[in-house]
Amino acid sequence: MKVKFQYGIGSFSGTRDNGVFYMSKDQTFSIQRKWVLPRATAQNTMIGNTAKNLAIIWQLCNAAYKADWKTYAQRYYSQNPAQGIYDPNRSAYAWWTKAMWAWAKDEDPDLDLASITFEDVETLGSHVASVSACANNNFIPNVDGVDELTNTL
Repeated sequence: MKVKFQYGIGSFSGTRDNGVFYMSKDQTFSIQRKWVLPRATAQNTMIGNTAKNLAIIWQLCNAAYKADWKTYAQRYYSQNPAQGIYDPNRSAYAWWTKAMWAWAKDEDPDLDLASITFEDVETLGSHVASVSACANNNFIPNVDGVDELTNTL
């Protein structure tokens, strides 16, 4: 359902009164859906454990590495405009997790992102050591100037 707010509020993102809201691309309205408790499955548990572990690893990365990912996200969306009002911007963290999942899929099917440590990523993860390495290994789309983003974990 398309939702417009009063009192100068353009859009809202989050949950409220059993509804989930997310912003439109131009931030002039929100989309709402009913909040439903997802059914617990083994896959949900595995993805949840992986997400928690990746969040811990992301927190341990240095500020310059995170800044490179933020720069990448900005460059990507300036060079690839949205395809419609429902095309969301991905954050630096979202692009990084996309690269990590692609690395795990490409590297070795036995690579378990739910149990990998920061030290493991530092030693084994030369393919994800920098934004330019991720782009060169086709884990994320190439953008102009990605070769300048070479800060490491």
